[in-house]
Amino acid sequence: MELTKEDILKAFGIEGEVTSREQLVQIFNSTYVPIAKASDHPEVRKATEGRIFGEQYGKLAKLSNGKFTKEQLAAKPFGEALEDFATTIYGDLETVKLKANEGKAKREAELEKEVEDYKKSLQDYERDKKTLADRLSEVETQASQKVKSYIVGMKRKEVEAKLPWKDGMTDLERAGLETFLASNYRFDADESGAIIVKDKDGHTIPSPKKAGDVISLEDVYLEVGEKNNLFKKNNTDGNRTREPQRHSEPNKSGYTPRSLPPVTVVQGRS
Repeated sequence: MELTKEDILKAFGIEGEVTSREQLVQIFNSTYVPIAKASDHPEVRKATEGRIFGEQYGKLAKLSNGKFTKEQLAAKPFGEALEDFATTIYGDLETVKLKANEGKAKREAELEKEVEDYKKSLQDYERDKKTLADRLSEVETQASQKVKSYIVGMKRKEVEAKLPWKDGMTDLERAGLETFLASNYRFDADESGAIIVKDKDGHTIPSPKKAGDVISLEDVYLEVGEKNNLFKKNNTDGNRTREPQRHSEPNKSGYTPRSLPPVTVVQGRS
């Protein structure tokens, strides 16, 4: 059976009169695409991907949170639609990260300021506490010194009242006595009210009469008064002075210079 022109046109679905070779090629190319080139043909590719990725277009649109509609994505090849989706979403993600970092930096700055404020408050508190402690210590020291000065003054008056001062002591002799005592001795009082005699360097003075003991306030007055002829003469033994009645003193062998500032009080005999 011999094929006719009409049989060939009918087999390829070409209807109508074909009068030239060029017309036949044009009709064929507009209807058919070679298999090897089908994946590159935009119409074929779009139709194919539309069927295969139709559901994926919808998912991408949903994931974009309103950035794209399914129709907008489906109008493009899936690869192009996917690239546009990724570019937009990544851009938004970077924006969110940037804002988050800005917020973090701002919050960190606020926290750092709060920490600095707390540090300053703590420093102010420590400074004020030290100032108060120093002031309290100063007040306590001053009060202690005043009490010790009063005790020392009273004890000196008691000792002076018992001594046999000679009649007619001159003002010069009285002033010389006070100056000598102030220049060579320092009188302090312990917690019990007992008077502690120290030399001008603040050390206790050993007693020449009893080993392990220290001189008393009365010992000082007796020694100074006798050496400077400030006492009445005893008529019964000529040159010896009359010693007043002694009172027992506590054992002061354990005394050492104290850390409290010594108090020197000079008071004349009334």
